Amino acid sequence: MKLRLLVDLEVIEALQQLPVAQRKLLLTRFRAIQDFPANYSDYSQPAEHSMRVDVNVCGNWAIHYWADHNDRHVKVLKLLPLGR
Repeated sequence: MKLRLLVDLEVIEALQQLPVAQRKLLLTRFRAIQDFPANYSDYSQPAEHSMRVDVNVCGNWAIHYWADHNDRHVKVLKLLPLGR
């Protein structure tokens, strides 16, 4: 069963500010992460409540996400520019 993709509202607001090409690149990566979350983890960070947040570097952006297999969700939590 495919995981459901959930995106934080702040991430959506950040996407709306980007040029169309960057937005499409990131949305395509979100879908790829949704299909195979473990394949896109460049590194991970500990987070609240002992969960592990994975980070994928896509262009000049760091996508922070959590693959919640119990709920069958991939949750995109943050989208941060690299080098700032």
